[in-house]
Parts: sequence; structure tokens; C-alpha cells
Amino acid sequence: MQSNKISFKGQNIYVGIDVHLKTWHVTTLTESGCKYSFAQHADAKELFDRLNKKFPEAHYKSAYETGFCGFSVHYALTELGFENIVVNPADIPTTGKEKAMKTDAVDSEKIAWSLKRGELTGIYVKDKRYMDDTNLMRLRQRFIRDLSRQKNRTKHLLYTQGVVYPERFSKKGTHWSRNFIKWLREDVELLSEEKRTLMLLCNQVEHIRKDILAITREIRRLSTTDRYKENFSLHRRDGSFCVLFAKFFMRIRFYEKPAAFKPASFLNPSNSTGLKLGLCRVSHIPRNSTVLRLRIQFPMTPLGSMSFFCLAMSVIQI
Repeated sequence: MQSNKISFKGQNIYVGIDVHLKTWHVTTLTESGCKYSFAQHADAKELFDRLNKKFPEAHYKSAYETGFCGFSVHYALTELGFENIVVNPADIPTTGKEKAMKTDAVDSEKIAWSLKRGELTGIYVKDKRYMDDTNLMRLRQRFIRDLSRQKNRTKHLLYTQGVVYPERFSKKGTHWSRNFIKWLREDVELLSEEKRTLMLLCNQVEHIRKDILAITREIRRLSTTDRYKENFSLHRRDGSFCVLFAKFFMRIRFYEKPAAFKPASFLNPSNSTGLKLGLCRVSHIPRNSTVLRLRIQFPMTPLGSMSFFCLAMSVIQI
């Protein structure tokens, strides 16, 4: 008996998704170019069920722009069988008309057509196992910035209150030691008799320091795990050097997917001993970066290691 069941087996359906917090605007294109657009709740399973009902047994190729949702949508879609990529919004071809009449529906259709033409290249997406490690590095960065803000607020308070540093704290290198914080708490005299603001600022500094110390200890623990132990052993010189490069390795992860990276001569200091790092993700280095036009050389010293690390982290964002 003849079956009237519709099947798209062996056909690709191109899905452009404009992702928002509560709703997604979706545009689908068949191989012949037939368009089907709709809006739905922000749910990957709902999208899969709807497409499976409209295009049963098809192979779904999808794409969406990087944004606030990170890679959570990507993981949800791939688990349902989508061949999904996450794209940089600046890499999507856009016409003047699309810019002038920008809507969510226009954005999703633009993504779908670009995906169908093969004009999109997805960014590198890490395995879910490494996401918490990356978030740990980012949290440490934020805490360090928060610590710097609290220190600046404390010093601003001292300046506005006319506080003069004693001789033993005349140099900046002596600030924020235990003795310096003890002096702030016990010996500093402000214009008013109360020192509640200063005490709260000191408490914040000490609290953030404890959090940074806890994260640093966790980084050291991660360096001994099977995921990172081998790579850390290639670059270990002393404890501080290991911690500095922990952040670099967990952000780059070049050894997880070597095909995504290319040799970079500026990450190959010729006068360093024991440094065997020569790979980076070139596509994530700004085109106007002066680093691309220079061969930087840093000696394998604590200062040189720190300089190299700061340089690498400033140009590589994955």
C-alpha cells in the first residue's frame, strides 16, 4: 500500500536563529529555498519538535550569533542532533537594506541564507568539561579588578581626609601589606571620630583577597589533574610560572583541537629555556595588533614570564 507520509530524509534544512532571553525568532530554508519563519519560546526541544513535525527525518543545520546566552543553546541543539555553529555577528554578510530595516525576523533570515550559501564559519566551542575551568579563570580576573577598585576607593578616602602616610609606607611597594592594613585599622585618624567607611573598605579588601587565594589554590589543584598535568609539566619552572600559565592554557586549549590553531612566531621566544609554546588561535588576534608585526622576545625570568603572559592574554580571547 502506498504511503502518503512526507519525508525529508537525506535533505538539509538550514535554520537561522535570532536568540533572545524569552523568545527565539527562527527562519528555516529548504534545499530549494522555500522559507518558513516563526517565533517561539526560548527552548531547543520545542524547536526540534516543531521542525521534526514540519520537516520529518531531515538533517538540521543551524546557526546563531554569539551573545549573552553563551554556548548553552549550542550544547542543547547539538544534543538533539542539530549540526550547529555559533558565529561572530560581525562575520555575517549584511546588506544596507538589512541594516536599515533591522528586526529579529530579518536577522534570523539573514543567518539562514548565509548558512545555506556556506558563508558562515563558526567560532571554536570548547567541550562542556572545560567550561567551569574557563569560568574560574574569568572569575579570578573579575576579583582582581574588584580588589583594585576597593584599594583605589580606600586611598581616595585617605586623600580626601588629609591622611599622610608615615615614613615606613612612603613607597607604594609597602602598601597593602598586613602592617599597612593594621595601620589603617588602628592608627589612621580621619576628620571625623568614626571610621566606619574605612573599616568597611578594609573588610572588603581582605574578603576579596581570601577569594582570590581560594581560586589560586584551585588552579594549582587543577594543574595536577590528568587534563592539564602533562601540558603543565612542559612549561613548569617554578610555582608562580605554573600558575601564570594555568590561565593561558585553560583559555587557549590548543592541545584539545590542534587543527583550530596555527603557528605564531611571536609566541616563540628564542632566548627562553624550557618554553615550548608556539601555537595560538590566530583568528582571535586583532588585525590591527602591533604584535603581528613584531617578533617579541622575553627571557625566561619572573618578569619576562609575566610580561609574556600579559601580552598573550591581551591579544587572545577565546
